[in-house]
Amino acid sequence: MGYTGELIDGFFSPMSTTSCGNVFIGDLIQYQSSGSSCMGCVVQFICQEGQDAIHCRVCKLDHHPQLSAKSYVIGETLSIPVCCIEAVLDVQAQALHVLKCHEGHFVQLTENEYTSLFSPHPMKIKSMQWGGIPVVMVPITLFTDDTSGNKSKQWNKFDSWNFRLEGLSKKENGNLQNIHFICALNKVPVLDMAVPLVQEFTALENEGIIAYDAFLQRNVIVVAPILNIICDNPRGAEVCSHLGATTSKYCRICMADVTTGLHSIGCLRNKPDTLCQIARIQSARTQKEMKQLQKEFGVSAKPNPLLELFIDLHRCTPVEVLHTLLLGPYKYLFRDLMGRLTTVQRKEIQARISSFSFSGFDMKLSRNVAKYFKSFVGRDFKILAQLALFVLPPYLTPGETEVWFALSKVFKFVYCDTFYLRWLMCTSLNAWPLHMLWKGTALNSGGSKLKIHILLHLPDDMLQFGPASTFNTERCESYNAAIRGRNIYANRLRVKILPQALQFKKAYDSCVQEAITMH
Repeated sequence: MGYTGELIDGFFSPMSTTSCGNVFIGDLIQYQSSGSSCMGCVVQFICQEGQDAIHCRVCKLDHHPQLSAKSYVIGETLSIPVCCIEAVLDVQAQALHVLKCHEGHFVQLTENEYTSLFSPHPMKIKSMQWGGIPVVMVPITLFTDDTSGNKSKQWNKFDSWNFRLEGLSKKENGNLQNIHFICALNKVPVLDMAVPLVQEFTALENEGIIAYDAFLQRNVIVVAPILNIICDNPRGAEVCSHLGATTSKYCRICMADVTTGLHSIGCLRNKPDTLCQIARIQSARTQKEMKQLQKEFGVSAKPNPLLELFIDLHRCTPVEVLHTLLLGPYKYLFRDLMGRLTTVQRKEIQARISSFSFSGFDMKLSRNVAKYFKSFVGRDFKILAQLALFVLPPYLTPGETEVWFALSKVFKFVYCDTFYLRWLMCTSLNAWPLHMLWKGTALNSGGSKLKIHILLHLPDDMLQFGPASTFNTERCESYNAAIRGRNIYANRLRVKILPQALQFKKAYDSCVQEAITMH
């Protein structure tokens, strides 16, 4: 899944298949450790960095010589490979008397402590009801965006919801066939569209569904928790019940205020606080009091069904790079530079780029930079970011060169496939090279943008979700063309839903048929 930070409990796999059958969290097991047979209770399953084998964390039960044969004391928590598990024991049949050490004395566990340690996992109960079938954890990522339903320049806004599976390789993650359409409509606000979706997602998170696994050739229980919701910054504010960049508390992730500037991170927002703030706003007696509270918190009181999901939306709407970095500082800096250069200097830059070797690039700048720099899109700025320090220095001041160099450090971390945790921690502790951005004059026009501040939260998102390539929106944005291409039976006044739905069903059926043929 790309996690490098602390995992949320809901995303741990509840089960692992071993030589002695399916082992669930909460099971009492017998395992081998240092050549001896031991007993313990499974706490969670993990994959450790640099190792292919699945490990499980086990709360060891030690037998003390002064106690009776059936009495055990809770010991340390160990990490062992699942291949070391010898058997799954029946807690009731063992009739264990479990104690804990408290201030040098052995005391009996309370009823709640015993239940939390040895109670069967809910997914185990459901698995046994279906004959002991395996449970598969399949986290998903949601993507929401607005796009035009017209191929022409006339804007016909459609809000859409899509999803993709997490844990895929980088190549498969960028394959449009692995992005799945949920819904799109131009007459219903995006949060109203989410009401029936949240019901389905909550059921997937809590209960799972029965599905057929073509690889195992048997039924499995699929549990699909939502890992995160990726979107651009305006939609991210809407998803988090935030008023957006125009309010005094302009950041959806923290409580940063316009009076403190864009350079520092405020107290981080969280789901419980947001729910309390919404309740206070809704209980306001007058309209004036309601507006004052909204301004104080930067929170919208509109009904938001997404707050019913398991995840904390403020932590799980990561900073996306396309609009925030490429179409943020890079666009501001380059447009400012080209705007003050003469026609001759612009042609010189075009000649420098034309003579640059693009042999190591997937693509090259195909447009005339001197003429069309105002029409550049994300992929153009992505290429420009990699060659800027080789082409632009003769036209930059020393302060601007320092700014571009700082941006190149950010770009290196953002588009890397892997990174050492200590590198990112060190960069984050050094205030992230973005502190250099305010030293130059080129960002005076863009220095007040939310994008400059929200990039300071990017290291935290990378620590939590892994490389930024796992939550970028570039390929999902490309999927908007598929929605637009199938919207051929609609106009601004009338939307014919059935033909569009049949178009997507036909495409989906062909993908499923192809997958079945491959197996």
